[in-house]
Amino acid sequence: MDRRACAQNALHVATQLAASAGLDAPDYTTAMDHLADLGVLDASIAPRFRPVAGLRNVLVHAYLEVDLSILHAVLNQRLDDFALFAAAVRGYVDAAPPEAV
Repeated sequence: MDRRACAQNALHVATQLAASAGLDAPDYTTAMDHLADLGVLDASIAPRFRPVAGLRNVLVHAYLEVDLSILHAVLNQRLDDFALFAAAVRGYVDAAPPEAV
């Protein structure tokens, strides 16, 4: 499993669901916040994904020098969060009327 793709895909899903609900998401952090507002993500899961948006920006734009040991730990020890994210999104999409997503 490509762990980078997990993070990027979660962020894309967040922006798409926010947009389909008519919400403006100028950045990935806001998109994740919107998923909590929409009830897609439970309040206990949503805060775990705000840092994913920041991590993505650091990696893509090289704002900071990346500590590879921290990156490795995050990507390998937090995979269960992505499974929770996927299950929450699936539940939301399955329950929504087709025109809503």
